[in-house]
Amino acid sequence: RERVLREARMLATVSSPNVVHVFEVGVVEDATAAPYLVMELVEGPTLREFLRTQGPRPWSEIVAVVLAAARGLWAAHRQGVVHRDFKPDNVILATDGRPRVVDFGLARAVGDDDFDTQRSSGDPSDSMLTPTGAVMGTPAYMAPECFAGPCTPRSDQYSLCVTLYEALFGSRPFQVRSTEELRQRIVTEDPKVPRDRRGVPPRLIAALMRGLHRDPDARHRDLGQLITALEGTTGTRRLGAMGIGA
Repeated sequence: RERVLREARMLATVSSPNVVHVFEVGVVEDATAAPYLVMELVEGPTLREFLRTQGPRPWSEIVAVVLAAARGLWAAHRQGVVHRDFKPDNVILATDGRPRVVDFGLARAVGDDDFDTQRSSGDPSDSMLTPTGAVMGTPAYMAPECFAGPCTPRSDQYSLCVTLYEALFGSRPFQVRSTEELRQRIVTEDPKVPRDRRGVPPRLIAALMRGLHRDPDARHRDLGQLITALEGTTGTRRLGAMGIGA
């Protein structure tokens, strides 16, 4: 119960238009003393569902959505919160036009190692890559360092870049058949740019691939730096037609 309350209060400190908002955290005043959260209702498709509908989307539209999610994660990082399970299913494109990062159930405070590390989040689309009881998070989107130790803000950066890579090119950086194969490859290889670049500009690809480096120290200094790099590829901070802004 105390851990649930700690996590909820930690998320409640994050203020961003691109993160689901927590209004209240408390404990039911009865014999159960059960913790509760009051959160905003966010309706709309997930990023995964958005990408599966209406055919291929322009790279600029994809980047605008991922940028909004990155701003939400960056706000969490500035409050000392690491998401640890960022993936397309945890971004909702709300009906009000603002993407929200959701599901901070695995979040932890930066530097907080007093946390269970033997739980795996289920992902129906990645069941082959999500063995129960193996790791904390969804392996297909996890940074290499998270398989062996604590995740950091740069681990979230890696997960966001896996998501962006998949959204742009239609597949994740490593095509594997098991978590063990993924584990072996991501600690020894850096992802490669696909042959079909789908018109994605070199400057965007360079920013993306830096965020996917297997060495955390070789990635962008923080999400703020990655956001600046991505904004530079679109030439604008706002995609008015979708209501997505800083």
